[in-house]
Amino acid sequence: MLRTLVAVSETGSITAAADRVGRSPGAVSATVQQFEEELGIQVFVRKPAKGMAVTSYGKLLVLEAKGLLAHADEFRSIAGAWAVRCTAISRWVASPTWHRCCSPA
Repeated sequence: MLRTLVAVSETGSITAAADRVGRSPGAVSATVQQFEEELGIQVFVRKPAKGMAVTSYGKLLVLEAKGLLAHADEFRSIAGAWAVRCTAISRWVASPTWHRCCSPA
């Protein structure tokens, strides 16, 4: 949802945002509407034939969304690095070399 909102704010267009996030324009529009309804504030002003403009409240929310997405990306990166390490350790512990040198006999 947050990536969709950021995409709409950066492109100013439901269609362009849909292309960016790999969803249909209808799905992007529904996401924006659901987000606004849940928060009870207008994030975007719809301008027929001109696209979407971010409201002043929307600008603050988009800024926060970008920060949250950056943290989520960093978390994913850290988790991925740990997964690689754990896989390598598991393979080593399961190897015959480990059993010959390190396992209790």
